[in-house]
Amino acid sequence: MLAYVLDSQLVPEVVPERLITVVVCTYNRRDYLKLALESLQTQETEGSFAYEIVVVDDGSTDDTPSVVAEFISRSAVAVRYVRENGHGIAAARNTGLASAKGDWIAFFDDDQLADDRWLIELWRSRESTGALCVCGSRALHLTEDELNSMSQFVRLTLGEIPAKEAGHCTRRDMICTGNVLLHRSVPEQVGGFDPALVRGGEDTEFFMRVRKANIACYYTPRALVAHMVPSYRMQESYLVWAAKRGGVCFAHCDFTERGVIYTLIIAGARIAQACVVHGSVYVVALLQGNTVELLGRRFQIKRAAAYAKYAASLCFAMHKDSSSDERIEFRGERKLFQRSANSE
Repeated sequence: MLAYVLDSQLVPEVVPERLITVVVCTYNRRDYLKLALESLQTQETEGSFAYEIVVVDDGSTDDTPSVVAEFISRSAVAVRYVRENGHGIAAARNTGLASAKGDWIAFFDDDQLADDRWLIELWRSRESTGALCVCGSRALHLTEDELNSMSQFVRLTLGEIPAKEAGHCTRRDMICTGNVLLHRSVPEQVGGFDPALVRGGEDTEFFMRVRKANIACYYTPRALVAHMVPSYRMQESYLVWAAKRGGVCFAHCDFTERGVIYTLIIAGARIAQACVVHGSVYVVALLQGNTVELLGRRFQIKRAAAYAKYAASLCFAMHKDSSSDERIEFRGERKLFQRSANSE
């Protein structure tokens, strides 16, 4: 692991409890990463805290290091670059935690744009609630016409976290590492991210342990980020892949948290819902030529099937096809859709 610091004099001279470390994990997204870092340059602090940025490069093969070096050379914010060896997103997040100098760590994705008040709203929320973990909402960086052409399920699959009223998070709430602020005592208490979760869902599993530890998480709709969506993710082939991967991740988390009986019951319920509800709506949409509803229901059926199949393999210790597993790994997106990604 190699770390590069532009200028130690840029490191904010504040006590750690007033310093936020923004961790940005990245892999082969040089163009999006540049925009993401630019959006972090102008965060309002209102004198309440200082912040630094830690970029964890998980073995990129493009010119990500040059992009970060250029950004560092003109950044008014302290930035550090850490090079990892491609052990996966969970391991990269753990490296970010280990590299943080602040007592507060904010996770931010390399394909997002932060509202100028993103950090201050997270900070204000944690001050008013006393929560050790605060999260916000995420919109899709798309046109109104593009958004209107999608079902709600497709929008969720693409990473949207709809705004809702502020309040404590429950098991049903989507807490992700694209928009969250947490105290370093949280991972110290529950452990870091699980590097074995190469298919994604490492943040879902992490916050599952946070809930089990009775650590309160609070949601504020005022902390906003926008998720940039490459064109290949709008294609049906990607959405099918993402739906399947989501089903596998949910099955893994349910099995880990609730055990065999619960997971099998949920698998049966998902299949029943897919046949009775989604299947019926799919047929109606097909007859009506409603392509928006048609695609959304198809992806929900795919996710339910993937959940049930993976749940069965876990609960009955069935042999799993490793090549199939590889296709739904988190990095599988880059392997399967790399040509489209490179053309962005």
